[in-house]
Amino acid sequence: MRHLMPIVTPRLVLRPPILDDLDAIQAAKEDTWNDLQLWMAWAFDNQRPRQALEHSIRRTMNFQSQASIALAGLHRINGDFVRLGRIVGNPYKGRRQRIAKPISA
Repeated sequence: MRHLMPIVTPRLVLRPPILDDLDAIQAAKEDTWNDLQLWMAWAFDNQRPRQALEHSIRRTMNFQSQASIALAGLHRINGDFVRLGRIVGNPYKGRRQRIAKPISA
């Protein structure tokens, strides 16, 4: 399935992050690092450096071939970075469901 980008709303432009977003996203990550570590499963110390974010952005740039899409939210008027998020597809789509055998009494 092809995804049309960007998605434009009255207040935001949503699109996959690009390397030009690196500084703004890294600054937001640094500003909120303590909270991120409390709530985000990916926020380990090895994910704090700028190089980890650059690797992540490079990995998500080819979003057409992935099950999830990372999206940078930018203010529609001034272009400021607002947020980074991810839309995740159904991880079970196309997989056979395993059903446990009932335990006999």
